[in-house]
Amino acid sequence: MSISKRDRLAVLAGTLGAWVLSLSFVWLGVLITDRAGVFNDWSAVQAAASALLMAGLTLAIGIGWAAGMRYFVSNIDGSRPETGSGLDIALRYVSNTTEQLVLFSVACAGVTVAAPEVAQKFLPVLGCWFVLARIAFLFGYLHSPLARSVGFAATFHPTLVTVIYALWAFF
Repeated sequence: MSISKRDRLAVLAGTLGAWVLSLSFVWLGVLITDRAGVFNDWSAVQAAASALLMAGLTLAIGIGWAAGMRYFVSNIDGSRPETGSGLDIALRYVSNTTEQLVLFSVACAGVTVAAPEVAQKFLPVLGCWFVLARIAFLFGYLHSPLARSVGFAATFHPTLVTVIYALWAFF
């Protein structure tokens, strides 16, 4: 399949939009929750656990969705779904969310150990953002495979920045 210049620009616009949304949500979320003292009583481990539980919920929902599609709609025998079918999209969502969740887990662990004071205020907000970004990925994918770029970038890039920050904080 050939990708047009217009399609590439749409994905780039989605990615840039994801950066703006991610920075805005996380920065404002940390600022507001810090000023309100929302997570002041939490340890870094509690903050990381909350973020991981929220992120894990996105995977659990995807697995349930795929299982329901397989059982109630098609492919109860475990056969490969038709490309582009609802089950195919559900399985792609589960696969991508698993990949994202593994990296997110590494990021949470790294920040919790390297910068616990940052983890306490930052990770719960990042966990909320992970959930919203996965929802954007799913709805984008349901609309058009190219439209998933916003949700993908909104999940991946903040997580990658967090991994890099954790590495920097260690040294």
